[in-house]
Amino acid sequence: MVNKKRTCIYIAMMMVFIVYLIFANQIVLCFDKDTTVKKAKMSDFKSNSEVIFSISVGENVGGMLEKCYMNGWAFCETEQDNTNKEINLLFKDKLSDVCYVVENGAQMRPDVYGVFRNEKKIYNGLNGLECQFSTISFKEGEYELFLYVKENESNYGVVTTGRIYKKTGDEFVYVN
Repeated sequence: MVNKKRTCIYIAMMMVFIVYLIFANQIVLCFDKDTTVKKAKMSDFKSNSEVIFSISVGENVGGMLEKCYMNGWAFCETEQDNTNKEINLLFKDKLSDVCYVVENGAQMRPDVYGVFRNEKKIYNGLNGLECQFSTISFKEGEYELFLYVKENESNYGVVTTGRIYKKTGDEFVYVN
């Protein structure tokens, strides 16, 4: 009877260990405090405004969580409050409508506001983008980078940056 109990406990522990090995990356990502990445359909993102932007190529930080860092700025013209503004990165799979959304709240960039305040309808300095995110959940393949800027409920837009990234194994690199 004791041997059967030990065998059952051993089998249960082995199954828990195997499940952990299969889902280890996703489990670790649950405790990651950086920007979240969600899977979505590119066709779900609508646009009614032009997006004006500048964004870095990005830096592959690497590590166990396969981190990537990007910064820049973006805005749509608006004259309405944009306190809850979002500047999200959309990595669209070149072969499908699937995209990975890196959610990011906007940050202050008074320099951008200073440059554009006289020639564009820029509401305030809340135009900065700076985020670090994990590419573990990305499937292998090529991705085109888009920006989705949501100033408010009235002004939002999607724009391609023209940049292509490739995910192979644990690398996520800029192609062109």
